[in-house]
Amino acid sequence: MKKLFISFITVLLIGSGCYIWLGSLIEQQSETNADGTAPYAIILGASVKPDGKPSKLLQSRLDMAIPYLQQHPDVQVIVTGGIEEEINRTAADVMAEYLIVRGIDPQRIILEEYARNTHENMVFSKELLNGETHVTLISNEFHLYRATWLAHNLALEVDTIAVPTPEQYVAKNEVRERLAIIKDFLVSRDTSVEP
Repeated sequence: MKKLFISFITVLLIGSGCYIWLGSLIEQQSETNADGTAPYAIILGASVKPDGKPSKLLQSRLDMAIPYLQQHPDVQVIVTGGIEEEINRTAADVMAEYLIVRGIDPQRIILEEYARNTHENMVFSKELLNGETHVTLISNEFHLYRATWLAHNLALEVDTIAVPTPEQYVAKNEVRERLAIIKDFLVSRDTSVEP
């Protein structure tokens, strides 16, 4: 019984330490430092609602991107995300429509319509950069550490726009994002993924 208790406490301490450490990594990368010098911005995809509109999480990313794109008219923007089966459209298409309706020139928008996760967002978006390696990542604060790490693994130089996370998504992503970081650390990634 004593050994079981000691094992439980050990696991609890290790788990707590890991949770805190990952939280510090996430926090370190949760600031905006983009200045418009990167020729491309990538808005990382998120879920789309059954009515074909962006979820609040995705909308927060798009709404933060719009003034940045208005301020830097030479920046091309890549919207990312594959097929949403409920609406038979891609997340990228939904994102592009949202930006166009709000005044972003369609000629500036590049659609990446195959990705199913953050890793694929980065891999497939890189193929659309015409050899450029400096990009701006636009996503919620909790997401930028992992996205930046994945981008660096693809030899991309990134700056970021940190989007405040809507309140209803904060608690859900506290644990989810930490697990996703661990998964991406542990799983060997093939950067030659085919769409």
